Amino acid sequence: MKNIKRSALTSTIVKIAKVSALGLFSLQASFTIAAVSPELKKLDSQWQEVFSAKDLAAVKNYYDEQSLIASFPYDAEKGLKGAEAIGNMFQNGPFNLEGFNVSVTPLAFDENNNAALLIKNWNVKHNGGAFSGLAVEVLEKKTNGWKRIIDMAAGGFSNINDFAKPTSTKAANSTTFEKINTSDTQISQLSVEKQDIALNKKISTALQSGNYKTVEAISHADKGLLIARITVDNKTYITFNAMSLNDNNWKVNLQFFNAI
Repeated sequence: MKNIKRSALTSTIVKIAKVSALGLFSLQASFTIAAVSPELKKLDSQWQEVFSAKDLAAVKNYYDEQSLIASFPYDAEKGLKGAEAIGNMFQNGPFNLEGFNVSVTPLAFDENNNAALLIKNWNVKHNGGAFSGLAVEVLEKKTNGWKRIIDMAAGGFSNINDFAKPTSTKAANSTTFEKINTSDTQISQLSVEKQDIALNKKISTALQSGNYKTVEAISHADKGLLIARITVDNKTYITFNAMSLNDNNWKVNLQFFNAI
């Protein structure tokens, strides 16, 4: 194993911003940052600074024309595509908040060749209050550097397992991934001190065999994000999978999973 309508997303952000401060996050007991290159780690660590500074040019550099930014649960008609549109949304949305400041905590981060998967907590504070949530990002290393190809935010979530709650139901227009290949997946269980190789193999096999329940599935360009529940040995896990399309097969490049 190894063209959202700007008004729609801006409206969502404003609604979230009206919520009072949520307090301290309920984080995972530990987080996983494995095999991430210094280049990628540095790039991600700079996001908090450039976003808080409202540095639009620097923020847009994290995306390109193939990028998609969306909210959970995913609605394809509201997905914002391309760095220019994404930048405009930030400029006309959260960047208009007075006293705007963002803090980010990575929960899981891994890299496999030219693919990377990141799950993080984000917390935005401003003079009128605060809003927070999780983000799941599928990244690709291109000739001009690492770019976020799929960037999905889950407003109000504070814990990875929030994706597994009964209210986290599959969106009606989620992708159905067929022919999933996990033969070369880089897989990590979260919140454990030592990886159980046998369990990792069972999780990988279950996914490839189609023995999973979709929570969310997004395909964009030739990249995919699959969040799914998998039950192995009478125990259920929530999994996060960064995928790429190759010869009509969806290859899982990276996978995180966590016991529910």
